[in-house]
Amino acid sequence: MDIDSQHRIEYNEIRTNLIILFIVAVSIVVGVALFLNARLDRFIAMNADLGKVINVAGRQRMLSQNISKTGLLIYYSDSLSIDRKKTIDSLSLIFAEAHRSLTGDNFAFHENKEQSTRLDSLFDELEISFQGLTSTAKSIAHSSPPSKQNAERLLAYESAFLPLMDEITNEYERLSSDVLDEIDSSTTLVNYAIAVSVLLSAITVLLVTLNAIKHYSVRLEEAREDLQKSVELEKLKAEKLEFLTNSIKVGIWEKSIHENTESWSDALYTLLGYKKGEISGTAESFIGLVHPADVPILMDSTDSSIKTGLPSTIEVRVKMKSGDYKWVEATGNTQRSENGKISLLIAGIVDIHDRKVLEMQLKAFIERAPASIAMFNKELRYIAASQKWVEEYNIQDQVIIGKSHYDIFPEVSDSWKDIHRKCLNGAVEMRDEDPFERADGTIQWLKWEVRPWYIDQDTVGGILMFTEDVTNNRLKKEELQKAKEVAEEASKAKEQFLATMSHEIRTPLNAINGITQILLLENPRFDQKEHLNLLKFSGESLLSLINDILDISKIEAGKLVLDYAPFDFFYLVNAIKSSLVFRAKENLVTVEVDYDKNLPHAFIGDDTRVTQVLYNLAGNAIKFTENGNVTISAKLVSRRDNFCKMRVSITDTGIGMSEEQQKGIFEAFSQAEGGTTRKYGGTGLGLYITRKILEMMGSEIQLQSKPGEGSTFFFDIELEETTLEVELTRKSVQKSKDFNGKDIHLLVAEDNTANQIIMKKFLKYVDVTFDIAANGLEAFDALQKKTYDLVLMDLQMPVMDGFTATIKIRGSADEYFQNIPIVALTADAFSNIREKTFAVGMTDYLSKPFKPADLYAIIEKYAGRVKKEMTMADSSLKSKIYELGEGDKEFVMEFSNNSMQNYTEFVSDLKKSIKERDLDLLHTIAHKIKSLNMLFELETLESKIDELKSHKASFFSETSLVEAILKEAGAVIEEIKNTILND
Repeated sequence: MDIDSQHRIEYNEIRTNLIILFIVAVSIVVGVALFLNARLDRFIAMNADLGKVINVAGRQRMLSQNISKTGLLIYYSDSLSIDRKKTIDSLSLIFAEAHRSLTGDNFAFHENKEQSTRLDSLFDELEISFQGLTSTAKSIAHSSPPSKQNAERLLAYESAFLPLMDEITNEYERLSSDVLDEIDSSTTLVNYAIAVSVLLSAITVLLVTLNAIKHYSVRLEEAREDLQKSVELEKLKAEKLEFLTNSIKVGIWEKSIHENTESWSDALYTLLGYKKGEISGTAESFIGLVHPADVPILMDSTDSSIKTGLPSTIEVRVKMKSGDYKWVEATGNTQRSENGKISLLIAGIVDIHDRKVLEMQLKAFIERAPASIAMFNKELRYIAASQKWVEEYNIQDQVIIGKSHYDIFPEVSDSWKDIHRKCLNGAVEMRDEDPFERADGTIQWLKWEVRPWYIDQDTVGGILMFTEDVTNNRLKKEELQKAKEVAEEASKAKEQFLATMSHEIRTPLNAINGITQILLLENPRFDQKEHLNLLKFSGESLLSLINDILDISKIEAGKLVLDYAPFDFFYLVNAIKSSLVFRAKENLVTVEVDYDKNLPHAFIGDDTRVTQVLYNLAGNAIKFTENGNVTISAKLVSRRDNFCKMRVSITDTGIGMSEEQQKGIFEAFSQAEGGTTRKYGGTGLGLYITRKILEMMGSEIQLQSKPGEGSTFFFDIELEETTLEVELTRKSVQKSKDFNGKDIHLLVAEDNTANQIIMKKFLKYVDVTFDIAANGLEAFDALQKKTYDLVLMDLQMPVMDGFTATIKIRGSADEYFQNIPIVALTADAFSNIREKTFAVGMTDYLSKPFKPADLYAIIEKYAGRVKKEMTMADSSLKSKIYELGEGDKEFVMEFSNNSMQNYTEFVSDLKKSIKERDLDLLHTIAHKIKSLNMLFELETLESKIDELKSHKASFFSETSLVEAILKEAGAVIEEIKNTILND
């Protein structure tokens, strides 16, 4: 008899008893009616609570069993399914809600303290089992793999939970029975009262009672219906839980020894392609579907689990309903009762067909691959290896599949084991070249890669290893490196040779061209001037040839670099026109400039190379034109931000060229035809150099020409417009600069006698005073004694070269030595002279041979930039002292000693005035030393002392000014001391 039927009988009995009670207890009237009404209310409440307890208790038992079952499925399948994890989480949530409902409600019939205490004790024990059951189930769901200990613990908690629930239910049933007994007792007493008053109130009581019975019968029926709905709701939840269980993709087979039942889950039927009922859900049926070759594997695995009690996992092929075989992973285990006997057999079946097929394909690919490849599982056991792997590692006589890599190669180093561990954790390691020493001592170079392979998106199944012998490639690379080094050495030797030869050729050429310039400036006779002009033309032609050859060498060596700086393009074009006027007149050619009025004047670029390009093109145009016109044109093409794209063209009305003659015109040593060289001269290098320079600037030289009509050479170039002030030397290359009255004093460091003579002539011609130093050491010593506006420093000199001398000069602490302009004089036009000179601290450089205008431009640019702080031109202190002595050595010695003492006392007293902040002492020593400063013309020192006094009370805080005065006074003391020692 179920609980619902039992409740229905109880309701009928109570209703009958109440009718009898009311018929008999007529005399109780209103009081008895109220009494019975109250007791009926309590009875209804108790019955409602009882229904809720039964409902919740029944659901708790079912939920605990489902949680345990799902947890065990996860454990015995040895794999964590997302669906099962969700099932555990869902069941645990429902279980927890029901538990809170059961333990949290304050039932109306907990009036018996003893019974209440028993229930509290049971609920405390139940709480422990509930917490253990849910936490253990979640641990199994979220652990990979689940532990056996957790599975046993889950069963233990479930075994404890169910009896507790039964005892709690029984306790409530006893409570219900006690309440009913109490009602029966009360009813008996009421019956006596009714018997006495039956005659007085029979009709009234009967009517009231019948009305009450009707009312409470309805209430009881409603309670019964509510209970029925609760039962149906729980049944629906149970069906949903069953549905969730069947939705898990892992097929389940279980056999209960105790209940003698055996079944498959719906998922297992679906996995094998069957519908429920088409095949019996037994172990025998499943074994019948296993591939005959895999049956022994299945039986051995089953026997192992039965004997050891541990789960075992195998991969077998199972025949589908369609007749095809599918790879599955089967995990089985057993459950034993307390007496050690098997009570449950369970197995989980997972579809691994796609992964297994892919693995087999990969294995087949590896085995047949023409490279050295091996595939390993997570224990580094061989799954597959290519034939080349076997051959290269000389393991043809071994069976390696299934064996550990470390057993096959016990000498594997710890570093390689670390690499394997990293890759098993998801890393990819590789080397393009790695040396390995063979047993015979030879070095083998290997390219290798180790990477993980995956069972699914996140699970590493093992690693793949790939190796390739690249020893030959390594040897070839080393040979290429050696060849490269030899070529670089040859290139360096070529560069050094050309640098040396350029210096050796250009140095005497400088003398020839320089002397020619000097002779032309000295008003020669007409016949002499003609010869000198021829000599000048020949020297310049030879220099141009040398420059072209060196430019080609720079281009081929990649040493030709562009030097970007602001320049005036408009001025540059017109300057080129002016420089070619005399050559143009010789050929009766008119040179014109057509400069676009919309084109700006100032740009950023390499003006030297732009000049070289335009000079070459315009010079060629004049050379190949007689009695015609040459036009240098610059037209704006487009603007983009601060950049202007312009077309620069040189058009002539000369001899022109045919299309055949134009071929190869821009190649080295190429001219239109052989006769051109004989008639017009030239080496055919200019246009080649022009093309290369323009290519470096991102442009391209182009040509339009017809025989007899002339030629147009043009190129498009984009330059950045600038608003910066452009430094230009706007003077004619034919006109000398007159520096008369500017008091410029130069130091020339030059060891070549001929170049010294030329330099003297050039400088005397413009009234510039100078001193000559024959080497770098003499130049350094001269700078210690005199003040110069500019140093012209030859680079290759005996005793001390120009580089070393410059480093030594710049190494001095005095600002004068740090800032004095030093311009290199070099005949080395090939090497990276600009970078070398700037690296040691030189200011600029001037290439030999140079024209007077080039020298004067350098002087005008740098002279007057710096003056030495202590004015001692030509050792002024020593000169002044000797001048005062007029040959009296005793006076010189005595005066020098007194002067040195005065300056020494000045330094000491100045320090004292600073320390004591004594302004009066400062004025006293300043007045005392002033006469000597004026005598020695030490205007800089005197002005600084006056400046210090002007600060008045705060003079002591002018630290930098005080240090400058002390430094300069110290230099005066040293100079006087040297005068004494020299005498």
